[in-house]
Amino acid sequence: MNINYSHPQHDGGSSNDVDLTYGIGSLAADGYNFMITGNFTRQQELTASQRSFANTGYDPTLGLANLNGPTGPWPGSYQDSNGNLWQTGYPTSAGNPHLAAVAGSCEYLYSAAADLIPKSTSESGLVSFNKAIAGNNTIAAGGTSLSTGTVLVYELQSNGSICQYQRVLCIPEGTCSSWVQLDNNPRAIAISANVSDAYQLHNDGSIWASNGVACSGTSCRGWQRLDDNHAAVGILARGSELYQLHNDGSIWIYTNVPCSEKSCPGWKKLDDNTAATAIAADGAGELYELRNDGSIWEYTHEACSGNSCPGWEKLDENPAAIAITADTRGGLYQLHNDGTIWVFTHEACSGNSCPGWEKLDENPLASSITSGGGILIQTHKSL
Repeated sequence: MNINYSHPQHDGGSSNDVDLTYGIGSLAADGYNFMITGNFTRQQELTASQRSFANTGYDPTLGLANLNGPTGPWPGSYQDSNGNLWQTGYPTSAGNPHLAAVAGSCEYLYSAAADLIPKSTSESGLVSFNKAIAGNNTIAAGGTSLSTGTVLVYELQSNGSICQYQRVLCIPEGTCSSWVQLDNNPRAIAISANVSDAYQLHNDGSIWASNGVACSGTSCRGWQRLDDNHAAVGILARGSELYQLHNDGSIWIYTNVPCSEKSCPGWKKLDDNTAATAIAADGAGELYELRNDGSIWEYTHEACSGNSCPGWEKLDENPAAIAITADTRGGLYQLHNDGTIWVFTHEACSGNSCPGWEKLDENPLASSITSGGGILIQTHKSL
């Protein structure tokens, strides 16, 4: 548990946040592990009237007159048949929280009602479940907000079977009826999931989206084809977006137009660089690309025009980089071939200098990294 509280010297603008993490189980000893983590952040309002440098909305000596005028909405004003202007509640104007008396009239000092920092709250969380299973199998999990109570965990088995976890732990040991089969297609080679959907990539390059319908016996009809391109070698689902990487290095984003017979027009090209080897996304619309020279690039949302795809900004140029991952809270990480792990500090490259990275670990056994919900996880290779 981590608790932070900040309170300025003067009233207004205080903030606090709480981080909680809990885990149970060991893959080696128990055959599973379960982790839940959450964050709550609250920012209190700071109004202009609470700071001397900002509450000068009306000061004739400075030429400031940020008022609504004598005929403005507060207090209410009306004009009689003789042309006289009257104000309701004059001169106290009860209920006016920012009253200013100007030339014999009451006016509303709207500039004093502005927020320098608005009141806000945010909640986020991640639930992770891992189970040791036999064979060459894969687990994919979609990070979620704890407020929804939804945990989307999918398993791809070596025979092409795809199962969804139903949020029931294997208790007692050996009783694991908590998985529902969604598909049993041996052509499946990869899966990816976000907070609401699951996708699979077949060895023929076709990409499919699950509609959540479970298999009935050996019949598994709960999938819709999104693409049918033999060049596809990887898929990535983050936030509300779905991306695919082709064997020629091109990167594509799904535009939510499904296939119609043999036509699959629902994809827009974001890059066309033969050096691209991997992609990562943070769920907030930011997409990253790792190239075979170790350089890392961020998509600037400038679409391709023909074969020209200028919408990428370089973040690093280190030939030691072998993997990247990004999480839903904006973190970008890279793994080097010497086992060091680095986090991006949001300082872009300047020429050949890329100083925007801070080292987090230096373990030569590190072989892969993954992240989500503000949590970074590394796996080690066996000795």
